[in-house]
Amino acid sequence: MPHIPDEIWLQIIDYVPAADLWNNMRLASKQLLRCVEDYVSKAPGMLEDFTIGLAFSLAAGPHHRWYDVRGTITFSFVALNKHNHDYARFARCLVHPQRMFDRGIEQWRRISSGGPGERQDWRLQHSIDSTKLVKLRKVIADADGVYCDWRELFDAYYKQQQRDVYGRIIA
Repeated sequence: MPHIPDEIWLQIIDYVPAADLWNNMRLASKQLLRCVEDYVSKAPGMLEDFTIGLAFSLAAGPHHRWYDVRGTITFSFVALNKHNHDYARFARCLVHPQRMFDRGIEQWRRISSGGPGERQDWRLQHSIDSTKLVKLRKVIADADGVYCDWRELFDAYYKQQQRDVYGRIIA
């Protein structure tokens, strides 16, 4: 197969859906891997449209009750880490319900001080697409936001559900 310059691949990549880029195209060759990763980390509407968050309960104690106030805290993409471009910085916090902002921030500081851990379910959303609950291993939380490996974020969000020969989803 003749070599196609990166500039042409980047033009083609503009027209390919993000899920196909990540799940298929980048796996085809080292050149496409480089082009796709460069594109998704820098192109408008790709990494910058992701939000990452988690659900929390404002209840006292470890047990959830039906009347507990539950909320979400969500962070928006800010920039790639200046020192390690493998990590994306998510800050600009949004707490829902809004009336619980102070309590939500207090809860986040408590979670981030102890480290969220690998068992934490993170809510990922790209633009207006559906929210997915995923587990991320490479997450660093601080009082102001979250750093996460953006490749792991894309892997988790665009992970294809594997199906058996009968079309049933394999766990």
